[in-house]
Amino acid sequence: MPRRHKECVKAYLLGFLDEIEAAQIEAKYFADSAYFQWVQDVETELIGDYLAGRLKPEDRGRFESRYLTVPEMRKRLEEVRSATPLAARQVFRIRWYAAVAGAALVICVPSAWLYWEGHGTGTSRIPHPAPPRPPLILAVSLSPGVSKGVSGGVEFAQPASGRIRLSLELPGQKSQVDCRVDVARVTPGGERESAWTKSGVVSKAAGTGQDVEIELEATVLRPGDYVATASDLQGATLETYLFRVAPPH
Repeated sequence: MPRRHKECVKAYLLGFLDEIEAAQIEAKYFADSAYFQWVQDVETELIGDYLAGRLKPEDRGRFESRYLTVPEMRKRLEEVRSATPLAARQVFRIRWYAAVAGAALVICVPSAWLYWEGHGTGTSRIPHPAPPRPPLILAVSLSPGVSKGVSGGVEFAQPASGRIRLSLELPGQKSQVDCRVDVARVTPGGERESAWTKSGVVSKAAGTGQDVEIELEATVLRPGDYVATASDLQGATLETYLFRVAPPH
C-alpha cells in the first residue's frame, strides 16, 4: 500500500479522521480480509512506534487516551508489547507508569468501540470509536425554492429529541460536489440567525441530480421559519431551501 495510505490508516487508529473518511476505511476492512490484515500490520507498527518512543507528543497523547483506557485496545497493546524486545518494553514501562500517575488529573469521557470478531479465529477487528448517537427520528426531503408553511411547503413538528435528516435536492447537478451547508432561523424581523453549519458535505446521486444529506440534533431547530443554503467550497450558492418547524405536538 502507498505510504500516504498507511499514514491515513494511522490517523484513523488515532482518531484524527472525520466520520466519512473513517467509514470508508471500515467498509473496506470489513469486506476485504487481506486489507484487514494489512490494517492490523499498520496497527502493530503504530504500537511499536509508541513502545519505542518514536511518536510525536500529539500522537502519543491520542494513542494513550485510547490504548491505555479502552479494554479491547489495551489488550491489543499488551499483545504487541509481549512480543516486543526487552529494550522496547522498558521504554513502554516508563510511559505506562507516567500515564497511570497522570490519570488522576484527567477526566476521561467514556467511548463505545466497534469491533468485529474474526470468523472462528478469536481475532478481533480493529477497534474504532463509535460514540452512541441519538436515534434518527425524522427524515425530510427539501426541494430548492419551495415555499414554507401550510400553503403547500415543507413543515414538520419539532421532535423532543433524536436526529433529523434533511435531504437537500440539487436538481440537474450531474456530478458529485463538495458543499457547505448553512441552516439559519429567520427572526420575526427578517434577520437570519445561524443555527447549524458544516463544510465538506459530499453530495450523492439521486434521480436525475444529486442530493446533499445532513443530520442534526432535533434540539438545534426551535419552532420557526428556516433557510438552508447549499454552497460550493468557493462560496457560490448552489440552492436555497425554505422550511418551517412547528411547536412540538
